[in-house]
Amino acid sequence: MKDLSMLENYINDEAIIQKIIAIRCKYAESVYKFESTDQMAHHSDRKYTLSTEQKFFYSLFPSRKEWAHLNYEKRKNLNQVARNRLMLWYTVLREQKKQGHHSEWYIRLISYVAHIKRMTLSPDYSFHKPVVVLLEKKREGNAIECRPVCKFSKDDKIIASLVNRALTHLFDGFFYQYSYAFRAVTARTGRENLAHLEAVKEIKEFRKNHAGTLHVAECDMKKFYDTIDHDIIKQRFCQLLRKCKCSNLIEWKEFRLLKNMMYSYIDCFNFYQDIYCLNNKPDYPAWQKIKAVNGEKKKIGWIIDDLKTKDWKYRTRKHYQQFLGVPQGGALSGLIANIVMHFTDLHLKEYWHGNTDFRYIRFCDDMIMVGSDSRQVREAFEVYLESVKNSHLFCHPLECLPEKKMKDFWKGKSRGPYAWGNAGKHIFPWITFVGYDINWEGDTRIRKASLKKEIVKQYKKVEEIRTLFSTKKRRVRKPKWYWGYICTSVERKMIGMSVGRVPLWDYKNHDNKYSWTSAFTQLTDNKWSVKQLKHLDWHRQKMLGKLFVFLIKKVEFDKIHSQQNKQKKLTVNFYGKPYSYYGQCLKKWDT
Repeated sequence: MKDLSMLENYINDEAIIQKIIAIRCKYAESVYKFESTDQMAHHSDRKYTLSTEQKFFYSLFPSRKEWAHLNYEKRKNLNQVARNRLMLWYTVLREQKKQGHHSEWYIRLISYVAHIKRMTLSPDYSFHKPVVVLLEKKREGNAIECRPVCKFSKDDKIIASLVNRALTHLFDGFFYQYSYAFRAVTARTGRENLAHLEAVKEIKEFRKNHAGTLHVAECDMKKFYDTIDHDIIKQRFCQLLRKCKCSNLIEWKEFRLLKNMMYSYIDCFNFYQDIYCLNNKPDYPAWQKIKAVNGEKKKIGWIIDDLKTKDWKYRTRKHYQQFLGVPQGGALSGLIANIVMHFTDLHLKEYWHGNTDFRYIRFCDDMIMVGSDSRQVREAFEVYLESVKNSHLFCHPLECLPEKKMKDFWKGKSRGPYAWGNAGKHIFPWITFVGYDINWEGDTRIRKASLKKEIVKQYKKVEEIRTLFSTKKRRVRKPKWYWGYICTSVERKMIGMSVGRVPLWDYKNHDNKYSWTSAFTQLTDNKWSVKQLKHLDWHRQKMLGKLFVFLIKKVEFDKIHSQQNKQKKLTVNFYGKPYSYYGQCLKKWDT
């Protein structure tokens, strides 16, 4: 198509096929996770049924036995999902080169790719309202707070992803340098999924270059995605799009097309009607997946009370009921967050532009500013809060730290300005940002909430097996294998989740790219991080030990498996530092 030179770089056959492959592999991973647990038992009453959408994406590719194979050099250091994606891409390339008639799956794939391309480049295309899925967020008292996630149709999902990729690269040059979330992959970040590590590096580097006491302010938003004003999004999006047009980055046809896409995405959802009102609909199907153990009340939280105060500019009921919120889980929502907050970044330009004694760092709606001048930090923080207010957003209540003790430091999400230093009255030695606690001396440790999440994940993995063979159910299922095989399988899965697929012959050079430890490469060797990592190793072994005892004492095995159980020594294997949190995060190897 004419006048679409920029979009053709991001909306083409290869990009669409790669996206379809990613979706197909994601579904395959879900099936594998379910069946790898379920197949441990005889006569399982749990069956994984492919949805209509899943069956459709499966039909676009051949059966697994027909996939292209990878040699060792191509598949090494790749996890299962990455290998599957590469195998499917080579399968498609192989089919493209075929002379004569193509396979039926390839014809279906090419037809669907043409359909997606036509819809994406159509000026009349509009997004459909997403389906809401509820996930358990936390339990407090007699209430279960749920987190809503929006799922778009298969066409909308792919189209939104393609448009997001184009706009992210288009706007990236205008965004603030030290804004790290949802950015295009560049030489600066390397990997977009690990961009938070760059933020931690920047804080540590800034501290290293300033010897005296620094002053810090931190801020986080309340229900950020759920309260973004539609008018604000549209206004600021058009401003950035006009900049791109004036810089000759896009043509007028692309301008109108992208504007229509973004407006359609924004208008297809509002938080009050699509999500918050579900609190009054107990029969909504998504509620059924949240299990209330002791009769807890299920709810979706919002800041409805804040919207009725004088601080809210649009105090009319109509506005907050129809024009607030973007769908969490949608491909364009991360970009929207950057667009909205970009103009706050610009309001602070006089403080960060060319100033080596002040650093303002943002990760989505999470912000931290550090400076050597307390007055400057205080002024900049006031400007930030005013800009946030003008954007019709709400910050978490500020903590007045100088009058509080260290034990109260960790309770709030927004605090400051406060002194960050080594020692002294009303001077705090720690700051916290993007899952890390950073000490004045340069030491880092895992944030308490992040540590707790990993411990809960370990517990849930073992609990899956315990639930599978639970004696509380009417129909008790018997294992297919003896307990040693089951435990080894669970053990390897937990190691894979924590440190990745570590080759023992090359464990020192393993980059942990597809594991939990990849997010914590900025940990330093200190007494706090050592204690945390060793606790994770200990807890993993504890959970495996409980699984061993449960299988032996509570589960009835077949006769042949009972004989195998007697021959197996009751031990919990520990594979050593290459397979531990402690070894992989801190690279602590025995010489």
